[in-house]
Amino acid sequence: MDKSIFRITLIAMLISGCSDDDKDIVQSLNQNPENFTVQAIEITNNSSLLTWDAVTDPDGDTVTYTVFLEENQVASQLTAIQFLLEDLSEHTTYSGKVVASDGNAGSSESNFSFSTTTSSTNEIGIAWERSFGGSRIDIANSIQLTSDGGYIVVGTSPSDDGDVGGNNDADGYIGGDIWVVKLNSSGDLM
Repeated sequence: MDKSIFRITLIAMLISGCSDDDKDIVQSLNQNPENFTVQAIEITNNSSLLTWDAVTDPDGDTVTYTVFLEENQVASQLTAIQFLLEDLSEHTTYSGKVVASDGNAGSSESNFSFSTTTSSTNEIGIAWERSFGGSRIDIANSIQLTSDGGYIVVGTSPSDDGDVGGNNDADGYIGGDIWVVKLNSSGDLM
């Protein structure tokens, strides 16, 4: 009988030891967010737009991004998939990285590098300047670029001297003669 009690006790201990409460002891490992690539686009003399694809986390964790320029952190906790780097020096090479973090010590990163451009002015300058007409007030009413790279100019002239001769509206009834002038790409009369 003592052997029966011992066997029953042993079987009971084995059964209770094999329960599924051990699942609390096994912890699942956190996986890093997926790999991604950063691109520097719209580069100017003092800025660059960084863009990347949205990163997914295998564990379903929310991913945020941190941007480093050189070794300096310039933005953190971003949820957007782009960031504008501003106030950069012109004609300079920069490098850095974007780190995707899942908030549970999982992360992945992607490096980038780019060079800013040299500044250029957006001012419109005078390519050439020409005067045609006579001593009175001659007006160019319209100018159009032609297919050969030159220009066609339409205007009126009450003058009867200089480049203008034989004014047919000497009495000024219609405001002067109407002129059509063809110029080459340098502004020379053709």
